[in-house]
Amino acid sequence: MGMSIVVPTKRVVESAISIALQHDITVYDAYFIALAKELNFRYVTADEKLYRKIKGLDFVELLGNLF
Repeated sequence: MGMSIVVPTKRVVESAISIALQHDITVYDAYFIALAKELNFRYVTADEKLYRKIKGLDFVELLGNLF
């Protein structure tokens, strides 16, 4: 399936905490955003409420906007 297991690193966890505090979101949500940033991936979400809070990040996309 082309999937990789990624073990959390201290740097990504710290980044997630920072993103969570800056954007008033959960650390759980922020972790996946921080991981996408770390891996230089786009972060795609269907969660419009979350997207409104993080849309200023240049690597974030709303799923509905992709089509």
